[in-house]
Formats: sequence, structure tokens, C-alpha cells
Amino acid sequence: MTKQLAKFWRGPAVLAVPACGFLLAFAVYPLATTVVYSFRHVTISGLLTGDMAFVGVDNFADAFKDPLLAHSTWLAVVFTVSCVAVQFVLGFVLALLLNTSFRGRGLLRGLLMLPWVLPIVVIGATFKWMFQSSGLVNTVIAAVNPQWQVGWLQQATPAMITIIIANIWLGFPFAMSNLLTALQTIPVPVLEAARIDGASAVQRFFQIVLPLMKAPILILLTLQLIFTFNVFELILVITGGGPANATSLITYFDYQLGFQYFNLGEASAVTVLMLVVLAVVSALYIRLATSDEARA
Repeated sequence: MTKQLAKFWRGPAVLAVPACGFLLAFAVYPLATTVVYSFRHVTISGLLTGDMAFVGVDNFADAFKDPLLAHSTWLAVVFTVSCVAVQFVLGFVLALLLNTSFRGRGLLRGLLMLPWVLPIVVIGATFKWMFQSSGLVNTVIAAVNPQWQVGWLQQATPAMITIIIANIWLGFPFAMSNLLTALQTIPVPVLEAARIDGASAVQRFFQIVLPLMKAPILILLTLQLIFTFNVFELILVITGGGPANATSLITYFDYQLGFQYFNLGEASAVTVLMLVVLAVVSALYIRLATSDEARA
């Protein structure tokens, strides 16, 4: 046993050191620091001197008193639900299409994956150019009817629609690729047997395909919720939270607290609240997944 333990520490354990060091430096340490700062009065000078007084839950209380927290949280919920729903449906439709054989399928799949591999800042800059007053979208609209032109980035609802469209375009390839992989794991003989027994395509989809894909769908939706709830770069590049905080989602509100107003204690408290929300979502997924395994 001693020899096996020594062999382990000389082999696999040594190989794991870089990964563990990376996680400690870029995940565990920032998370622990954020939690600590959420209970302290943090200032720029305090960061340099280490003099940060303990204030208990005052930062959390101040965050809840700020009306922008409720506003930005509601915007984040609307944004997340809208994006995830459309990304999932669009991804599923495209996955079903790509799961069939036709000429050019590989090329089409490669083209559809482009939004996922492009830098987010590039995507944001492109959509900002497209939806500005004299951009491509209004130019096309003006060719049909000039009176239909919209100030996409100058009005509240159109600005929110703009960032939702941009994020849907960014994220649908992730849903498509995951759902396509899940579709390709479904046994073909099962579907053929159901077809021979007289089941229609709709019946096969709802009674065979969806039940067999339940676990991958739960994983996908959980990841999509987490990714979408944390969207920040698109908002920063396209709207900057405007107009009049109409697109200031909770991530952008947190950024403003910390890096524009330098209220680092309250910003850390908001970050902790976001982590709690995402932890609840993850716990709900684990609960659903384990209950399904127990029934199986």
C-alpha cells in the first residue's frame, strides 16, 4: 500500500499539480476573496494597506436597498429566459436538420458553428454597427419604408431586443451541437421499430426521442442558464447598460458598482448573491438528475 501511494505521488499527483495550481489561483482564491470582501468596507486605499473594517451584512443590506438591484435582476431574468428559450428551440430544430443526411451537411454545420468560435467583443462590435441609427438593419428597413426605422440603441425596449438577438446568435451553436450529439446516441433500431409499429414522426419525437434525451437536455439548460445569466461583454460593447439603465443587467450593475463607483464591498456582496442564485440552479439540476437515476 505504501509503495502504491508513493507511486501515485510520483506519477498522477505530480501531473495534477499544474491544474490544481491554476484552479487555486484563478477560481478558489478569487472566490474566497470576494466572499471576504462582501463582509468588509473595501476601498482602494484599503486594498493597498489591508485596512478593511468588518461591517457584517451591511454591504448586503445596502445592495438590497439599491433600487437598481431589483431592476437589473428583473432585466437579467427576462434576458436569460428569452435567450435560453429561443436558443434551445432554434438549436433543436437545427440539430434535427443536421441529424439527417444531405449534401453539404458538414459545410452547413461548420458555418453554423461560427458564432460560437468568434470573439465575443467582435460579435458585440458587429451587432452595434448593424443596429446603430445608420446601420445595416435600419438601412434595410428604410429601403422598404423609412417610417419603420427604429432607434435600436437609443430606446429601452429595442435596446433590450438588440442584445437578446446578439446573444441568441452567439449561443445557439452550443445548444445545436449538444443536442445533435444527444440525437446521434439514440438507437436507430428503436426508432425504426416504432415507425414499423405505426408511430408517426411526432409520436416518435415526443414518446421516444425526448425521453431518451432528458438527461442531456437538463445538462444543456443548466449550462445555458449559467452562461446567459453571466453575460457581460455583449452589454458592455453594444449598449453600455443604456439607454438609462434599460439594459443594465445584474452583471453590468455589479461591474458599475465595483469599477465605476469603486464600491467594492457592495459589488462583492452582489457577486455573492449571484453565486447563490447560480448554486440554486445547479442544485436543482442535480436534484432532478439524481431523482431520474433513482427512478431508473
